[in-house]
Amino acid sequence: MKRVIFTVGILVIVLGVLVSSTSQAVWFAAESVENYSGCGCGSSGDNLDYCNDQAEGFVDRMDDASAWHLDFWYANSSAWARDFIEDEMSYGGQNGQDHYYADDRVRIIFVSGHGQWIGSGSSSLFRGLLCNAPGGTCNFQTDHMKLGEESGAYADPHPGILRYMVMHMCHSVQYSVANAQWFRTVGYSVADYHMSLGMNGTCTDSWFLDEVGYDFADKAHHSSWTLKGAWWYAIEDWWHNDTGAVVTWGNSRSNAVGRRDHEKFWRGSYRMFDDYGTASWWAASKHEG
Repeated sequence: MKRVIFTVGILVIVLGVLVSSTSQAVWFAAESVENYSGCGCGSSGDNLDYCNDQAEGFVDRMDDASAWHLDFWYANSSAWARDFIEDEMSYGGQNGQDHYYADDRVRIIFVSGHGQWIGSGSSSLFRGLLCNAPGGTCNFQTDHMKLGEESGAYADPHPGILRYMVMHMCHSVQYSVANAQWFRTVGYSVADYHMSLGMNGTCTDSWFLDEVGYDFADKAHHSSWTLKGAWWYAIEDWWHNDTGAVVTWGNSRSNAVGRRDHEKFWRGSYRMFDDYGTASWWAASKHEG
């Protein structure tokens, strides 16, 4: 999908029409970048080959059932890093716009592109590399993301409905520091973001893995597998031994572990294991494909 830039006033009106026309829809989205050199965020050596295939597979399979509706799929120069930056914050000289796009508009989003682990130990962060909006930045970091905000800080005037990020990006859920990477996105007030599903260490850009997005959507959405199990299935490959990981939160140990191991989509929609209110416990898991 090619992004069309409107003035703020026109964009708000257009979005209002779209949402009201399908008020019962459960929205999903995807962003992916292969051509980094063509969007001002790298050289030809940074380009990838199969990210758009992965996103397209996710979009196609999620769209096969009536309960889920595609909000957007932005690829290459239309996939902007600032879509993931909290709208009340700025990063890299650019104000966030997650209330228009990724974090505040959809229930689940699939993202494919480059990723980095920055910092160390309790100071670890995940940095995702996409493309830059006009005058913008080429990446987003988890310390500038606020997900699932229900009340309190960052929820007024734009609460967030995102529950899941699925990322075929290097180091996107680094198992040994998974909570440190992602806790800043949920551990600030009352939030109900559920799970980050990503990659531990580096992951491979290969045609053997071009079906990752499709396979995840197929098992999670159409076969009622747990989200963790669907992600393990999706990243499995007979040739490449990449490692996937997930991290989630809860208001008790049993709640966090239960969500990690049992959360699933249900009957064509989504079924939350349990709302937790505050993220006082966390649970992570990894799996070599």
